[in-house]
Amino acid sequence: MPISRSRDLFRESFYHAMGKASEEQKELIEVPRLVGLFLDNGFEWSDAVIKAPTSEGYGNLRYLEAVTLTLWA
Repeated sequence: MPISRSRDLFRESFYHAMGKASEEQKELIEVPRLVGLFLDNGFEWSDAVIKAPTSEGYGNLRYLEAVTLTLWA
């Protein structure tokens, strides 16, 4: 099953479990989810203390691209 279809099924189930969610509530859920994805996968440890922006070719950047690419297509 494609990632986008899996994501859609999860969201449908999630919002159904929440009850009726407004578009504003859905956006309030989506924004921190994306921020978390970018913070977790858009940075890499540069010296065991400081996180630096991920360099091209880093595995987490490919993951980040895969899970966000369809959001703007």
